[in-house]
Formats: sequence, structure tokens, C-alpha cells
Amino acid sequence: MTDIALARKDACLAMVHAVLTDLIDDSNLIDAALRVADYLADDLEGKITETDAVLLAVTALTKVNRAIRAWSDVDGNSVDAMRVADFIIDEQMHG
Repeated sequence: MTDIALARKDACLAMVHAVLTDLIDDSNLIDAALRVADYLADDLEGKITETDAVLLAVTALTKVNRAIRAWSDVDGNSVDAMRVADFIIDEQMHG
């Protein structure tokens, strides 16, 4: 990745972080969604708009929330958000 592409990705992820912190207060969930967004941002090419960043934040948060809900045990305890993020990324990488 070129320096320009990395700078664009960093700016995008800063916007994603800002959106996530506006939406939720759970720092573990924010970190997990940010990890997923970081992986998904690699597919974005060219100029990344604020709209792209907002959509990326919502997509990542939705993926994490759905996986956490699906993996809650019978007592309602959920798994670690970062483990969920790693699983989502692994699924994205390996289909």
C-alpha cells in the first residue's frame, strides 16, 4: 500500500472511530468493530469519502453485533468481542 493509500485508510478509520463512539459507549464493541472496519477498509480504493467511512462503521458494527447475538450462550452471556472480530475477519478471508 502506498503512503497516500495508508493516509487515506488512516483518515477513514479515524472517521469510523468517531462514528462508532457517537453510536455506542461500549469500548470493547468499538474496538472489535474498528478491527473489522480496518480489515474491510483494505478493499476500498481511491478517494474514501466521509459517507464511505460512515457506511464502513455501520457495516462493521452490524457484523459484530449479529455475531455476538448469534453466539450468546443459553444464560445470555456473550463471547469476547475481539474474538468475534477475529472470527469475522477469518470468515471474510477464507469465504
